Amino acid sequence: MNKSIIISAIVLLPLFANAQRPDRPLIPLNAYELTDYRAVDVSEAFTFPEGMEFAAVSGVTINSDKHLLAFHRGEQPFLEFDADGNFIRQFGPKDFFRFSHGMRLDKDGNIWVTDIRLNLVLKYDQQGNELMRLGELGQNGAWD
Repeated sequence: MNKSIIISAIVLLPLFANAQRPDRPLIPLNAYELTDYRAVDVSEAFTFPEGMEFAAVSGVTINSDKHLLAFHRGEQPFLEFDADGNFIRQFGPKDFFRFSHGMRLDKDGNIWVTDIRLNLVLKYDQQGNELMRLGELGQNGAWD
């Protein structure tokens, strides 16, 4: 695993743990090498197109291209960055999610996400096309 991917993963852990805490805007870089440890603002760790930034992030993973994939509560839910934190793309359904709450990749690279306000589990391909929907939109499940 290359050093920049490790840095990206370490950088994101504190970011997402504190995604809804505006009083904690700093994240560590080089946290695995305490001699080089320093905190930087999120805007220094990732490049974004002008006017774009993270909304509350509810999931993060590394895909098969060794890119960081973030699931956030912005207009389009998926953000992809290379191992150096450079923005690659945003994708997925616009303005669909209400309270995104987790993301995982399966062995085929499909993206599985949940939304706890919509009460759905969804499966997407790497282009953001919906492949499967579990649950009924806005309907709570039954425990029978």
